[in-house]
Amino acid sequence: HRFDSTVIGPAFIEVSKRYQGRPNEIPGLANKIIIGGAGVWGNHYMNAHPQLSKEDAINAVKYILSLTQQKTYEGLSAKGTMNINSSQKEPQGSYVLSASYTDLGNGVVPLTNAKELVLRSSKVEAENADAISNIERNKDGLGNIHNKSYFVLKSVDLKNIKQVTYRYASKDISAALEVHLNSPKGELLSALNYQTTGGWNKFREATTVIKDPGGKHDLYFVFRKDTEPDHDIFLLDWLEFKR
Repeated sequence: HRFDSTVIGPAFIEVSKRYQGRPNEIPGLANKIIIGGAGVWGNHYMNAHPQLSKEDAINAVKYILSLTQQKTYEGLSAKGTMNINSSQKEPQGSYVLSASYTDLGNGVVPLTNAKELVLRSSKVEAENADAISNIERNKDGLGNIHNKSYFVLKSVDLKNIKQVTYRYASKDISAALEVHLNSPKGELLSALNYQTTGGWNKFREATTVIKDPGGKHDLYFVFRKDTEPDHDIFLLDWLEFKR
């Protein structure tokens, strides 16, 4: 069988159309898959599949009958490029690219595998960090940050990225914000020695270089203030990766 064309047996989509709205036929169709049969779709005998349990055969029938109800979407070629454009001036959220493949079944129910790729904006609101340690997550950013506090952005690809900009406030304590690879003590990719802004409601932007380690990695943003006072040293609004 194939999905939409006849080989020896009928196309699965034709089977689905014939038995739509007839759920009482499912047990009989499952039994025919197991023991084999002929006559419904011509004289060719359908091979038996005694290795299948009744439950597996029923699930196979339910899958086949569901084919006429599945939505179809315009797809992309298996290889190539595409442009992602946003109508917003400052795009938020993420793009999700899904890819799936269904084989021909090789005499049994076709198997499908799928993967998703999540693309987020180069500008990341601080409160959307994937993980935090010794930090308070607020609706508008990250605060209550101390020496050795850190936050994590997972699975980031820094290809063609040269700089990172932070919008922050720090009332009266200067310190350092470091980016480490895959752990708080991993390879150092970037370091910003930031200055105070004079108040928690006074924000400033600061930019520093960042190194591309190649491929996707978890990035750990670690705050360093090795001398006292070393508490309540930073408030982060957002960060942005730049070319």
